[in-house]
Amino acid sequence: MADETDAKNKINTSLQKNGISSIIVPFIGILCSAVLIVIAVGARRWILAQISVIAVMGFVFWLATRLANADGDSVLNRSIKTGHVDGSSETNKQRESERQAPKFLLRLVGLAGVGIVGVVLFAIQYTHWEQGQVAAIASVGFLAAGAAWLVGALLGFLFGIPYSDRKNGDTSSSSESDKSPTQSAGYRANTNLEQISDWLTKILVGVTLVEINKVPIKLDKLASYLASGMGGCPGAKPFSLVIVVFFSVCGFFFGFLWARLFLPEEYRLADVAALDKKIDELKKQREIDVAALTLARRHLDPPQGDPGVDLEELKAAIVGASAAIKANIFGLARQVRTANENDDPAKVAATIPVFEALIESDTRREFHRNHAQLAYILAKQGRPALERAKSEIESAMAIRDRLKLKGWENYELTRASINIKQDEAFAQGQPSNSETRGRIVEDLQVVVKSRRKRDMEEDVEVMRWIELNKAQTDLG
Repeated sequence: MADETDAKNKINTSLQKNGISSIIVPFIGILCSAVLIVIAVGARRWILAQISVIAVMGFVFWLATRLANADGDSVLNRSIKTGHVDGSSETNKQRESERQAPKFLLRLVGLAGVGIVGVVLFAIQYTHWEQGQVAAIASVGFLAAGAAWLVGALLGFLFGIPYSDRKNGDTSSSSESDKSPTQSAGYRANTNLEQISDWLTKILVGVTLVEINKVPIKLDKLASYLASGMGGCPGAKPFSLVIVVFFSVCGFFFGFLWARLFLPEEYRLADVAALDKKIDELKKQREIDVAALTLARRHLDPPQGDPGVDLEELKAAIVGASAAIKANIFGLARQVRTANENDDPAKVAATIPVFEALIESDTRREFHRNHAQLAYILAKQGRPALERAKSEIESAMAIRDRLKLKGWENYELTRASINIKQDEAFAQGQPSNSETRGRIVEDLQVVVKSRRKRDMEEDVEVMRWIELNKAQTDLG
């Protein structure tokens, strides 16, 4: 155990020392070479300036190489810290996989670095120093190379975008057990980018094949255009063409390989993260639903000795419940109301906060029955509650009419009954005034033309109002 610990410490110390020194030395070399360039240009010693530029490039590549290798060293260092130095095959495979994954991209970047060296060597020709064009030519070359790289990378990315296995309506190719978690999660990832990639690649290939005889002409024009910024010397035009082709090809393979090697894993991680989030949301919603249903049942049918439910807690739980649980709670409350409306007013009154919570949770105003049930209860609680009962039944009617739902003419019967109860003249055994009579008759006409006519005929109070106001003729 002690030998193993010593080995870990030695390797770790070696990695840290080598990492620091391998970065400081080339950095100092870059600074010294840059100073030499400034001195050489000031003294018009062009050969010294050329040598200094080459030295800068050498140190830059040294630094880039060490930084690239530092990633592999960090993998080894992490393995040491976690104790994976036993040489097991599984650990070695994982470590090797982490090291080898970006190797193709790094090689392409290295190849592009060779192209950058070529641009620099072209820019630092002796004649360019004398003409003072080194910086201008190098800048044009770098920008042209970068633009070609980006265009090629974009095309490579379009050609390399992986296609999703989740197709619209494609359920016959795999059994339920073969589906991935994201396929069976009830959603499908957006594949617009895949479709656009497919369209563009086909268009590009088609247009290229049709116009392939014009490609050399276009490249020649592009090379001539770039050559004007590359010093205009005899070799500027072919060199400009080489820059475009070289960096376009490198960029294409870089974009293609990145899309093929890394994008599928990013897709998978995004799908897994979305699925995990959905699962967490479902778990939380399930807990809320269980709490809401439990509180509603305790409130509507309290066990013996139950101290009761806090109404604010009950309402908050119902508001946060899912649509299915809200429908379940509505059914429970409605059942309690209808079963006890003639026998136990206290149990009926207990349903009021439940319906109020359901109404509060209906922010989009889509469920008219919540308002109607509350109106039925309030209409039987005496004159002080009649105005609110009327407001609730009218809210139910408004939602019904907005959604263009057929039926539910009992809402008009309920409103007519409420208006009759509010009529002072009727309470004194006298006919209603013309305005009140008109409102009540209008609602009852709707009821008469529907299947709710029998309910009207069984309502003693409504029939007594009709007889007192001689409204039989108006109702046909």
